[in-house]
Amino acid sequence: MVSALRNMRSLVGISDPMLDLRCSQRHAGGDEALSSHVGRGLMPQLKQSISKGQRLAQLPGALLAKRAAFNCPICSYTGPFLDTGPTCWMFNDQCLWCGALSRHRIQYCALEEFFLTYDCRGKAAIHFAPEPQFSRDIRPSFAIYHTADLNPQQVDFRADLRDLPFGDRSYDFLYASHVLEHIDDDQRALSEIRRVLRPGGVAILPVPIIGAKTVEYPYPSPVEAFHVRAPGVDYFDRYAAAFNRVELKSSQDYPASFQLYIYETRASYFGQSSKDTNISTMSRSVNFKLRRGL
Repeated sequence: MVSALRNMRSLVGISDPMLDLRCSQRHAGGDEALSSHVGRGLMPQLKQSISKGQRLAQLPGALLAKRAAFNCPICSYTGPFLDTGPTCWMFNDQCLWCGALSRHRIQYCALEEFFLTYDCRGKAAIHFAPEPQFSRDIRPSFAIYHTADLNPQQVDFRADLRDLPFGDRSYDFLYASHVLEHIDDDQRALSEIRRVLRPGGVAILPVPIIGAKTVEYPYPSPVEAFHVRAPGVDYFDRYAAAFNRVELKSSQDYPASFQLYIYETRASYFGQSSKDTNISTMSRSVNFKLRRGL
């Protein structure tokens, strides 16, 4: 069985807890409105303040005033989320406490739900481009846990998903988040994933979804972290062609307060400010589960 997640890209990575706050603390809000054009100027200042370890309560109230409040399912923080960039603006994306982005939150929800019924005992897992936070949670559950990446630093194997250096039926569980959108021959990668999975094996394969239809780029896009395509909802037809079972979980399946959607403006892609160009995209995060064919 293979599982995959999709969500929009972001250039701000997840980080360890940045604020010296107890889990019981909550943001009280501010007393001044924060307009969008002012907010964009203040977000870098806010991030800099956080990186210096300042407590949330000590930050200027105008930075966070009257922004919508959300709940982070990962760290239990309640309060506003940051907009992220700088290539494009994704609104209400990043948790102020743990740094998790919307894609991390949807993956956390889907993984938590998945592991409620999946028995990891005695099974082997491999995690591609491992996120430290998820790696720490997944590793203890499996009898064998390996990591892999094209960059061999701090992983067990240097591996390309298009040509995996593992024998057939090597793993019960494979996790590769936001990897396939970087791979030109993704169908070959899917075939390799199927090959190394054991009967009944599961893979979780999140990708960023831009719209209804997948758009293939002529070359890796430097403004999209060198993605080779913008996957659409139809992208998962490729999963169905590689595996004999596909199960879909949507952002709608989880509380709206977690803010698992992506709201993005691409105005800056064209060298214009968002005031000059009204180009925006909204995407839902989705979890797929695909059963490997026997």
